[in-house]
Amino acid sequence: MESRIILPPSLLTHLGEEVLVLILEYLDFRSLVMLGKTCRLFNRLCLSNLIWRHRCRVDFGLKTRWPEYTFIYLYEMFYKAEVLKNDHNFFRPVSQLKTSVIVWYLLNPVPPSQSVSHLTASQAKSIWGLTDDELESNYHESDRDRDIQDDFPSNNYEWTSLYKLFVRKHGGIRQMQSYVLKRCLRNRQALEEHFQLSLHSSRQQKWYQFLEDRDAGNRKALKALTEHMPRVTHSYMLHQITAMYIDGHLKGGFQTVEAYAGFCGYFKNWLDTKSIKLSVPRQGEMVAEDYRACLEYVNSELARHAEELELTVNDFMSKAKPYVERLHEVWMWQNQNDTAYRKEHRPSSVVRRHKCYREFLEKGNLEDFTRLKMYFERKEIVVAWFKENNWLHALLGDFVMRPLRPACLSSELSSSHFSSDCVSSLVQRFLETGYRSDFNKIRMKLSEMGSLEIQNFVRKSRQLRESIQQDIMKEDRVYVSDYEDRPFMNFLGSVRDPFRTEYGRRRIEVVTLD
Repeated sequence: MESRIILPPSLLTHLGEEVLVLILEYLDFRSLVMLGKTCRLFNRLCLSNLIWRHRCRVDFGLKTRWPEYTFIYLYEMFYKAEVLKNDHNFFRPVSQLKTSVIVWYLLNPVPPSQSVSHLTASQAKSIWGLTDDELESNYHESDRDRDIQDDFPSNNYEWTSLYKLFVRKHGGIRQMQSYVLKRCLRNRQALEEHFQLSLHSSRQQKWYQFLEDRDAGNRKALKALTEHMPRVTHSYMLHQITAMYIDGHLKGGFQTVEAYAGFCGYFKNWLDTKSIKLSVPRQGEMVAEDYRACLEYVNSELARHAEELELTVNDFMSKAKPYVERLHEVWMWQNQNDTAYRKEHRPSSVVRRHKCYREFLEKGNLEDFTRLKMYFERKEIVVAWFKENNWLHALLGDFVMRPLRPACLSSELSSSHFSSDCVSSLVQRFLETGYRSDFNKIRMKLSEMGSLEIQNFVRKSRQLRESIQQDIMKEDRVYVSDYEDRPFMNFLGSVRDPFRTEYGRRRIEVVTLD
């Protein structure tokens, strides 16, 4: 019987909660989050408002109280603002600063970015909420001359001096922070939106840098991702796993994306090697289409698991290998007789569109493969009968006989254009059921249509013969048509026209049937 190892309780749990809170104040926010996942006691203590009040004061200089929101919520919002501060694209260009987000940095005398260290008068009034009179009366010329740099115009206002002016305006740091918190909490929705956009941009940039890193050998992964993809800009963004990472929906984060990129490179080489070793090799565009279809299948199958688990290369390969094995099994059945027979009766372009083909590759159910084989074998029976009775094609036309043609000449398995046609519906029914009675219905229907067409030909032939007999019984007529005379010339000169009358007009005899 397997023995269980029981660990002794930690000595920290014997301390009082007041002592533990004092100890936890020395931990940073990441350590607090990790410690809170160990047990219920530390989970409750790490969510204490006292600890996060201390962290807000240490990390962001927040000294005021705010009864409407907990300090852990305030820390979360200010942390998002801190992350957004590292996004240099957010502060560029300066002329389009987001005032609704800049207010989250007014608690700090240090500017969040060098691009906002010096502001114009309009920007200072919009961000700090100052008026022209306050700027002119309270902003000391000496401070501006001392702090401003040569790179900025003389009419710009320095961030630190504006902070001092802002504190003096509200009568102290606590009063100023209370005012700033009101503005911040009114604009928390804007902070959330820009924070998500910043994370999206940073993850996308990290993914691009990973693929372009030549030293790490990731160019091979990039080639595997893009070689068989449609030719669009950043085509590897079409992969569902990659898109989920950029949108922030992957449990494993970038580790899962790295595993997926490694899988694409390894799987491409494995598929090329395995396809070329078949008795009838698959090459060129066929392998490219297999690669695209398999990646699409792997993405759709593992997308839900990627939201809950961190995936590895083996996880991706465990889904891809059975799919390829089943695909090659279908390929060997297509070439069971020979290549010419496959191209005529079992072409890949037609087989791929059958629903049983997709069901068998994705689920591996042998019944679907059996239905697929029976479908095309019955199609071959219909084609063989069509070749023996090819005279029906000349009699009934291509519109009626198209459902009986070989698979290589069929544009679709079940064309909607012929869905209402009786012959097409009978053929489709026989291909699905395989009953001899359904096949006899096809032949009976074509026989009836052929008989009607022959009767129609006989009737039209009889009408034509009667019309000819009536024309033969009528007497021929001769009439004369005169028109103006024209000079009759030849290479010897002018010659008198023997048919010319005294009135200068020619007379032509024309024999016509009435």
